[in-house]
Amino acid sequence: MEARSDEAWADKVIAPDGHGVGRYTWYTNETDPAWKSYALFAHGSSHRERVVEGPQLCHRMKPVQPEVIRGRDFVAVKTTYKFEYAAPGRKPGSQWTQLVVFPKGERYFLLMDRIDRVNDSDEMFLRNDTPGCIRHERGDTFSEVYLSYLSGPNGVRIPAKEFFEPFPPDLNFGYRRDTHRTPVHFIRAYHLRD
Repeated sequence: MEARSDEAWADKVIAPDGHGVGRYTWYTNETDPAWKSYALFAHGSSHRERVVEGPQLCHRMKPVQPEVIRGRDFVAVKTTYKFEYAAPGRKPGSQWTQLVVFPKGERYFLLMDRIDRVNDSDEMFLRNDTPGCIRHERGDTFSEVYLSYLSGPNGVRIPAKEFFEPFPPDLNFGYRRDTHRTPVHFIRAYHLRD
């Protein structure tokens, strides 16, 4: 993505799967106000971004074939995906790679996302809306969320009650390089109830 708007052309560009490239039109009926409202809620609205390539990973990509890597003291899962379409003036084909490492006997995992890009941009970024993807019913599975990169050198601990009501990903607890200092680590964690 880029930090500019695709509003002028998003509704006109159609991807090979028949859906529009803009995040407001990646739904079966983009004229339905309920779908548009869902798009704003699920993907945020305060800082509209411009898609460089697609599809957006969370709901439009085709099934992937993860590779399982087994080591002496870890198991890892490596997933890759090549973007299928691009914004006007761009070409598709950048590759997303995600590696998740599960150390033996630990209750945490390490995660890495990388984009090997075929397009140039002065402001390109990979948007990651974590920690909004914790499955729970009013905080029944966790007591708090820890974000190392907000609220100073010790990070911030956010009680589960802050997640009882859903919110768009760019409304609460967001990190942006133009408004926050660059942290030494990006650690996201949640404290299990047990």
